[in-house]
Amino acid sequence: MGPAIADLDSHFVTGTTDYNVLSALFEGLVGEDPQDLSPVPGVANSWSTSPDGLTYTFQLRPNARWSNGDPLIAQDFADSWQRVLTHSLTAEYSYLLYIVSGAEAFHRGDTTDFSTVGVRVLDPLTLEITLEYPAPYFLSLLEHWMWFPVHLSSIRTVGDLYTRGTPWARPGKLVCNGPFTLTAWRHGERISVDRNIHYWDASQRPPRSHRIPSVRRSR
Repeated sequence: MGPAIADLDSHFVTGTTDYNVLSALFEGLVGEDPQDLSPVPGVANSWSTSPDGLTYTFQLRPNARWSNGDPLIAQDFADSWQRVLTHSLTAEYSYLLYIVSGAEAFHRGDTTDFSTVGVRVLDPLTLEITLEYPAPYFLSLLEHWMWFPVHLSSIRTVGDLYTRGTPWARPGKLVCNGPFTLTAWRHGERISVDRNIHYWDASQRPPRSHRIPSVRRSR
């Protein structure tokens, strides 16, 4: 057991203990191979890269779902990253998205037009990301929790998108997209999770990388 979990809103998480829990509840475009830690398909089942190494095009799984059954689409990623980069949110690791073209200028408030950021929703299941410069490590960077999507409509039901401390990331309220869902959270003591029946790979045994000893799984 490590330090007590401070938050399950991935845009505010700063500790690796919190990430161990987040990786059970949320999933980004890519995952991490448990053997060699290389990027593997996550919500995106495939991707391509432009010859100049600047543009990545991701194809999302058509059966990707949120834990409430809502389809998980490319716009969810774009909207989540817009939240991260909105200056008033004060997300500590927002700078990790500066690798995306125009992201730093948007975050610093040089523009309020998110269309200037290199994130394009080409269709519901196709997402294009354009970088500021070629970065061979970009796919590995996507494994960081700051790139995880969040269910914005759930946040809106309990408060403002850009205010800390709204109770959306609590048992009974948290809508997530990972292999598990949150069933109980006793701060400083225990977090319990159960299998997410809407997870795209729910019929299979969850990968070992999603198993976290600090979380008690409901039976």
